[in-house]
Amino acid sequence: MYYTSPYAISGWPWWWLLLLLLLLLLLILLTCCLLWCLQGRYRTRKERRRVIASNGQTVPLLSADVEKAGIEQNMQALSSRVDDIRSSLDQKA
Repeated sequence: MYYTSPYAISGWPWWWLLLLLLLLLLLILLTCCLLWCLQGRYRTRKERRRVIASNGQTVPLLSADVEKAGIEQNMQALSSRVDDIRSSLDQKA
């Protein structure tokens, strides 16, 4: 004969468990998608901050510390040149 489960005999709607499981999986999937989208938006916003527009083209800003150190050295050299020029102008005057 056929085996009937106690849930079927009592009339308990066992298929609700499947529905709840499906809803739980859908909720997990939507949460993961939402987190992924938000992370992507944050990443693109962060990359846009690193880029400036010049003449319709995007030029990435300096990202490496080596390039920043080179700029600092150039600025120091430039300031020393300006000081030399000022001192030479003061001596001539």
